[in-house]
Amino acid sequence: MEWNIRLSSVAQADEIRKFRTTFDSYWNDPTFEDYDPDRDGDRLDAALAEARGWEREATAPRPGHLALAAQTTDQDGHAGGALESAELSPRLPGLTARPHQQKILDLLDVQRTHHDRHTNLVVAATGTGKTVIAALDYARLVEEAGRPLRLLFVAHRDEILRQARSTFRSALAHGTFGELFVGGEKPRRWDHVFASIQSLNTLDDAAFSRPWDVVILDECHHAEAASYQRLLTRVTCTELLGLTATPERADGVDITKYFGGRVTAEVRLWDALSDNLLCPFHYFGIADQTDLRNVSWDARGGYSIRGLEEVYTADTIRAQIIVKQLRNNVADVRDVKAIGFCVSRAHATFMKEYFVRHGIAAEVVLGDTAIEDRQRFIRELSDGQLQCIFTVDVFNEGVDIPSINTLLMLRPTESPVVFAQQLGRGLRHSPGKDVLTVLDFVGLHRQEFDLEQRFVQLTGTPVRALRDEVEQGFPSLAGASRIILDTVVADEVIARLKRVTASATIRSMAKELAALGETTTLGEFLDATGRDLADIYRSHSWTAVRRAAGFDDGTAAEGGPAQLIRRFTTVDDDDRLDAYAETAATIRTGGTVDVSNPWVRMFLSLMKPGWTPQEKGRREWTYAEVAEVLAGHPELCDEIEQVLAIARERVDHRSDPIIGPLGTTVLRSHGTYHQVELLVALQEPDAIAVPATLREGVRWIDHLSTDLLFITLDKDEGAFTPSTMYRDIPVSDHLFDWESQSRTTAASPTGQRYVTSSGRSTEVLLAVRRSKTVNGSAAPYVLLGSADYVSHHGDAPMSIQWELRRAMPPEIVEYAPMSG
Repeated sequence: MEWNIRLSSVAQADEIRKFRTTFDSYWNDPTFEDYDPDRDGDRLDAALAEARGWEREATAPRPGHLALAAQTTDQDGHAGGALESAELSPRLPGLTARPHQQKILDLLDVQRTHHDRHTNLVVAATGTGKTVIAALDYARLVEEAGRPLRLLFVAHRDEILRQARSTFRSALAHGTFGELFVGGEKPRRWDHVFASIQSLNTLDDAAFSRPWDVVILDECHHAEAASYQRLLTRVTCTELLGLTATPERADGVDITKYFGGRVTAEVRLWDALSDNLLCPFHYFGIADQTDLRNVSWDARGGYSIRGLEEVYTADTIRAQIIVKQLRNNVADVRDVKAIGFCVSRAHATFMKEYFVRHGIAAEVVLGDTAIEDRQRFIRELSDGQLQCIFTVDVFNEGVDIPSINTLLMLRPTESPVVFAQQLGRGLRHSPGKDVLTVLDFVGLHRQEFDLEQRFVQLTGTPVRALRDEVEQGFPSLAGASRIILDTVVADEVIARLKRVTASATIRSMAKELAALGETTTLGEFLDATGRDLADIYRSHSWTAVRRAAGFDDGTAAEGGPAQLIRRFTTVDDDDRLDAYAETAATIRTGGTVDVSNPWVRMFLSLMKPGWTPQEKGRREWTYAEVAEVLAGHPELCDEIEQVLAIARERVDHRSDPIIGPLGTTVLRSHGTYHQVELLVALQEPDAIAVPATLREGVRWIDHLSTDLLFITLDKDEGAFTPSTMYRDIPVSDHLFDWESQSRTTAASPTGQRYVTSSGRSTEVLLAVRRSKTVNGSAAPYVLLGSADYVSHHGDAPMSIQWELRRAMPPEIVEYAPMSG
């Protein structure tokens, strides 16, 4: 990494600030290490040689500038450069989880400790460090147990097992950890075994089913189904962890059935792209002049294959466009290594013949292609003898050709999962490959076809926010990736997004609910339809959906409660979930709640009436008055209970008591709170009224001697005035740079309070959110917890650096460069 920049500190102060902030975030990032030539010279030389030769198709950042060196990773994210085949490499001093890996480690911890789930499946593309995650997870389990844990690590290849053992040795700082059971090697102690599935199947039943503390299955989809089923049905263990790039298999075996039918954690595409773990892509959405609106829509929820085939093979107009766009969007068609996804055998053959006639070497690979021919065509594509292989679904998953640099999307793909699999065929890093070119040929679609979902997959942007992304050219896209839509495609996507109206959505959900029946609960509805809570609470409520379906539920006004009940979807700590559910049940059944209880107050503050014009005019509501109004609408309390039950199942992080004096409050660090909940939780014990929300970002809580700082990372110039565009950004997992209000000086009482807070005479609480709104409503905050003063500079405003007592969640830390 090297930066060269010349800027004026007067004329371009903001740009310099952004560079300084980004540099500080990198400097404090554990991915980068101090470089000592005497200690690290050999390691750096080896890493540079590996990077130049791409021995292992390294995907990590190049060694850093200014006496920093980034940890290198091999093709599965092993830190520290090339791994030796058997022994611990001297260039592996230890492993540090990258942010995306730490999120998965945290989620695994929550699944075990919060949900009591001990069979977990992690899905992550090759190159994202699955083995590192497994090693660090095992090291943590050993530390928590306080004793060695019997380990069985299973894979299908010798080199994977040797690399994995080296990674575990590094994670445990144990140079002789683990025995191999592969080929001719056999364990002697059988305490920590790295075994091939083939070797395990040579054991008799008694030896095969010996009890283990931890069993880890790597690359499940590579093994023969029968051999893995024997292991999974007979092995006895406390913790089972599966690792795979694709849980879907071409042979129909469903790996997830051994893990509760679910994927525990997944490395998201945009996370992997941001970390340079996958190759960046340039996606071109190209109008191909085909009209698919009259192609029939079959019972499986997609276009008729026969109908698409007839349209695509009727003439060569579309094929001409495809070849022209291919030549226009690549530097030299002779360097193309492409996969073309077609709708049928006839379509694939048609495209191959057209390419060959126009001087582009191509072949067809289908499910019944002879294995020797398939392997030869893949080899010829990698060697450059072929420019394109056309297929139907053979390359959706399970086939790894890192050198693919072009994807031709020649058919409409209804399934977001299949689209992601197709895209994944080209995202591996490879020598000489800087970017993956994706040419997606888009026709005029039926209304049933969900064109927008592919852009949700590509960007991670919710549908509601997608229109702005399309109109602005996808400015938030991760890393060096780009999405370029021609005018016709962009206009069609925007038109479709405009049609995703609230009324259309509720009509669709009401129709689905009517088919399921009146007794269907909210959870059953979500499970049956595949919808999310956000689909319902974006503009409506469950009560409103039931009424639209013809199932009358009480007399409460629909608009106001919908805006309020959605707040309960973000509750994410056990104590609050329990207290809120108990409060809702008490009110629903006619009981009396204790309005002096802080949790009861917090619950009531979220439902403060404002449902009618008359109610909106009231400036103050007491807690008793809110409880009285809510008691008249038991259907709303029932709905809140259902929402809380679903929220409990979706908790994906640990919320702990605040470190320090505020640990006696009901608040939890890393909990998600709406502003009013935080204000209520810190109210004086004898308060009787719901506090008003704040316009400013600071509240001094006098009776607790605490400054509560509300921080929004993304400053939208339309929502913030110049005097409130504070420069707030996380620097590392413990350090946060914060800018005070514009009038605050270091000599003022407030400034002095900040500077002296590290002596614990006062407390400082940080609450952070990415943006001011989510889906049109005020966004909640993540409570980071207490922080101590480190340093400051400047006056009116003061720029202060705080040190948090508990590390920030990884998703906030990794957001720092984007918000700078």
